[in-house]
Amino acid sequence: MFARIWQIRYSILAAALLFTCGVWWGPKIRHILAGEDSPNTVHLAGEADLPKLWADAASSNDAFAVATGPIDQDVEGFYTLDYLTGDLQCAVLNYRTGKFRGLFRTNVIKDLGAGQNPKYLMVTGRISLPRGASPARVAESAVYVLDSNTGNFVVYTLPWRREMASVGAPQAGQLVVLDYGRARESVVVE
Repeated sequence: MFARIWQIRYSILAAALLFTCGVWWGPKIRHILAGEDSPNTVHLAGEADLPKLWADAASSNDAFAVATGPIDQDVEGFYTLDYLTGDLQCAVLNYRTGKFRGLFRTNVIKDLGAGQNPKYLMVTGRISLPRGASPARVAESAVYVLDSNTGNFVVYTLPWRREMASVGAPQAGQLVVLDYGRARESVVVE
């Protein structure tokens, strides 16, 4: 009886191990057998294949907040928020030309309100929204801006046209509001 219980436990453990190996190595083996490169591999001349890494970043000082976020496959946006004016913009680096060929703007004061001495925080996040009837698709990132004095926040994205980027054509427009919210419901009196 005791041996039978251990036999069942070992069988379950072996099955779980085989399943995990299949999930982990299956896609890699499929690419190798098909003679394809893994979509998550970067080839450098004279170097071993390296995995692709994606990193979004954000930083700030007394005058500006900056952040990066994905716009499309292999396309990244550089978001800047000017604390003095409330101007938010996203400059998009074209993957063919290596130059900024996209610029999308808005002013956060009109969406968050003009409070006294606003203190902004800004971060990006990844989104996947359905594509509408427009030729423009929603970017793969959203930028979130919070006024830490009022607790009001807003989230923006931008309309992106992949076919224009593929030929290096410039794109420009307004950042689009997705939604608004409040991080603080009560009013703080100082």
